[in-house]
Amino acid sequence: MKDRITSPSRNRNNDPEMQEQPIVAELQQRFHEQAEALLAFAQDPPEEGRQEETSFKAFESALIPMVFALGRTLVMLFLAAAEERVARRTPERMRRDGRR
Repeated sequence: MKDRITSPSRNRNNDPEMQEQPIVAELQQRFHEQAEALLAFAQDPPEEGRQEETSFKAFESALIPMVFALGRTLVMLFLAAAEERVARRTPERMRRDGRR
C-alpha cells in the first residue's frame, strides 16, 4: 500500500488500489519497522563504499524523508484508530454498505 492520505470518498470511489484501508495493527507494525530502521540508520548510516565517516549534512538529508514517512504513518494510525472508535459507537442500524 502506498503511503498517502486522501479523503475516504476518493479512496472508495476512484482508486481501486486504495479500496482497502490499512487496519490499526498493520499501521502499528509499519511504525515499529520504520522506527527500527531509523534507529539502525542513526547508529550506523550506510557509507556507500566510502572509508570516511558520514557527514552530518548527508545524514540529515537522508534522515528527513525517513522522518516524514514515519510521521505519515502516525497520521494514518491516528485516523484509522479514530475510524475504529467511531465505528464502535455507531449503531448497526445507521451503517450502510459497510460505511458509517
